[in-house]
Amino acid sequence: MAIFLSVGFVRNIIFELRQQYQAKTIEETCLVPVARDGSFFHPELRLSKGFQIGKRGHDQRYVYTFEEALEKLQNMDKPRWRRPSATSGEFGTVTSVSWREVNLAELDSVEGKSGQRASS
Repeated sequence: MAIFLSVGFVRNIIFELRQQYQAKTIEETCLVPVARDGSFFHPELRLSKGFQIGKRGHDQRYVYTFEEALEKLQNMDKPRWRRPSATSGEFGTVTSVSWREVNLAELDSVEGKSGQRASS
């Protein structure tokens, strides 16, 4: 039994596959805020309650997922997040001075490196 596919049907399948591939390729990177000391926001900064973002004091809040925290940081005038100091290990709030495009595989490799610095 032979199955015949129209040219239009095959073109639609190819078009859909290309769009899925392009969307996947775009999703493989994300824009993360970078602090003055070169450290950047990454998944390993999550505390037991979530990621602590925002200005220190009453504006600071916990966000459960990295994706949600990153989205909120991207929408802030001055993105701020808590992370441990590279020297003392004590948590403090830092403010973004720039943004960096990071490959998601690189974010996964940050595991255990809370003082990770952005490479140029």
